[in-house]
Amino acid sequence: MVSAHAQDTVATALHELRGKLPPSESRVARILLDGYPVAGIGTLAELAERARVSGPTVLRLVNRLGFAAFGDFQRALRAEVEARLATTASSIPAEPPAPDEHLVSTLLHEVAESIAADARSVVSSEVDEVVELLAMRSRYVATMGGWLTQVFAQYFFTQLQLMRPRCRCVGSSVSSGSSELADLGRRDTLVVFDSRPYAIATEQLCTWVKRRGVRIVLFTDAWLSPVSRQASHVLVARSASASAFDSYAPMFALVEAILAAAATQLGESARRRMAQAEALLEGWTWQPDDLGNERR
Repeated sequence: MVSAHAQDTVATALHELRGKLPPSESRVARILLDGYPVAGIGTLAELAERARVSGPTVLRLVNRLGFAAFGDFQRALRAEVEARLATTASSIPAEPPAPDEHLVSTLLHEVAESIAADARSVVSSEVDEVVELLAMRSRYVATMGGWLTQVFAQYFFTQLQLMRPRCRCVGSSVSSGSSELADLGRRDTLVVFDSRPYAIATEQLCTWVKRRGVRIVLFTDAWLSPVSRQASHVLVARSASASAFDSYAPMFALVEAILAAAATQLGESARRRMAQAEALLEGWTWQPDDLGNERR
């Protein structure tokens, strides 16, 4: 089986390089990320013209990403386009593989590799800015997810509203989400979770919200949700897996880490609020009454 870390994308590599590139190469990287993955499918000259740099500058960035030639870089991007469009059903093998170790053990090792890779590629300055946004108690924070990621939006909201006021979780459909997002404005933040398969409705809502001046923080996978074009901050969690399903464990680990950092940033105000909430939750456990009955 191929390790999850070996399936990193051009996007994750560009994220790791951010802040380390000279200005001219940084412009090329920005063009590639803004239009990922199709921005790099054209000719080298076209990419250089869009970034207002020379051809050799584009090649230097391509080499820095680990590709010997621009053609190799484009082949990798085309493969990533196919991976972006892959369905779960098409990924299920006709016959089970025969791994060297138990499949469950192999997949757990892959998750650990992905989380470790995410930890190495964290851009500290961007994470600090996200945590700062979440810790602004005067700023509304809304959360929103897609088809498979709404559970992250709900979890993030549940934990964050224990620490600070002015939080909400909105629906991901245009019909429900637009009305719930209408109260957000220039001082507010929308935290979005979107991974394959990407939700068209989520992108539409984020386009509308950005026009209102709302800051968008995106949690996404290594193929980058189209919402990345609207987001002021993009946090990537690797999800590649040898199974038929993308792994959401790395994203959950990233969410937990961001929430923990937000709690630290909020400090005493978060501690007081959480203590009050926990006091109100007393009694929400169950104790066995007898073998046949339980009471809340």
